[in-house]
Amino acid sequence: MKRSLNQASYFVGLILLIQIFLIQGTAFGKKEETPEALQTPKAMIAALNQRHVAIDQRESRMKERESQLKLLKDEILSMLEDHKKKVTDYQKMVTDYEKMVDDYKKLQEEAAKKEADRLNDQAKEEEARLDLLAKIYQSMKAKEAAIRISKLKESTGANILRRIKPKISAAILGNMDAGKAARYTEVFITGRK
Repeated sequence: MKRSLNQASYFVGLILLIQIFLIQGTAFGKKEETPEALQTPKAMIAALNQRHVAIDQRESRMKERESQLKLLKDEILSMLEDHKKKVTDYQKMVTDYEKMVDDYKKLQEEAAKKEADRLNDQAKEEEARLDLLAKIYQSMKAKEAAIRISKLKESTGANILRRIKPKISAAILGNMDAGKAARYTEVFITGRK
């Protein structure tokens, strides 16, 4: 009972405020004519109820929009995280690729150095073999050395003759056919094969 009395006095006070408000004008200083329908308490309560329903509907629409915005925000944040992950993965791939390129270059350099060392070693071995052959031919008689050297490729024969003492080389060339001796001499001088 006490509660309904409080509600009744609340509504009466509210109705009086609304009437005063409507009679004196709106909050914007603009006086409006009070419609006849709002001059009775039942009409005012009905208008307030309609206003309350409209506010509830607007609040419901705003909550729905907030919910949609939250979903959109969550979706955008998820897409952003996916993008960040992809960028991180891409950066890792680029780093891995650059490391692979560096490793490949190092391997190429090592292979080139090994090949150069191998060719250098091979050239040294060939030089050592030619030096040994030169000593062998130098220890032979000039006529025997001339026969054997004339059967070798001209470049090989010329390389052997270069390593033999000049006096012995001259004797070996003197025991060769004149045409062959001339070709050996030319290869010996020019270094052509």
